[in-house]
Amino acid sequence: MNIREYRFNRGWSQEQLAEISGLSVRTIQRIEQGQKPGLETLSALASALEIDIAKLRADNDFSPQKRSSNYKQDKIVRRSRTESRFYNHLINYCVVVFLLFVINFVLYSGYVWAVWPAIGWGVGVALHGLRAFRITDSLIKKVKNTRDRKNESNAEISGNGSRPNL
Repeated sequence: MNIREYRFNRGWSQEQLAEISGLSVRTIQRIEQGQKPGLETLSALASALEIDIAKLRADNDFSPQKRSSNYKQDKIVRRSRTESRFYNHLINYCVVVFLLFVINFVLYSGYVWAVWPAIGWGVGVALHGLRAFRITDSLIKKVKNTRDRKNESNAEISGNGSRPNL
């Protein structure tokens, strides 16, 4: 049984467990999310839950493998949220720009002023898309790798990268 299950069995909220154990609510939240607690924290929890600390440690898998799988899942969720926010931004952009062009042509078709907000907001949408799909991150990595390779080849040409002794 993990800490959350022990807490639920007693009918306690995170706040109640924090108060009884003398820990902060944030500490309880972190432990329930898989962060490895210290020995003093485990001791306080074991005392509050009236169980042996060895049993508490054995029941709660604080291994890096479990945390890494949670991390991977969280990363996937964050990425999908980022992408969905971009798509919402893109849809809003398309609808508003379309309406601006309709208003522009209905009220005054002599000058197409709607192009200016479309360009300005379009740049923002494009930058949002680059960030949402990690394109800027991969471009930065490519530039750094290219620069590092050039620096290495220049160092080899100028004497195997060693500095002259002064």
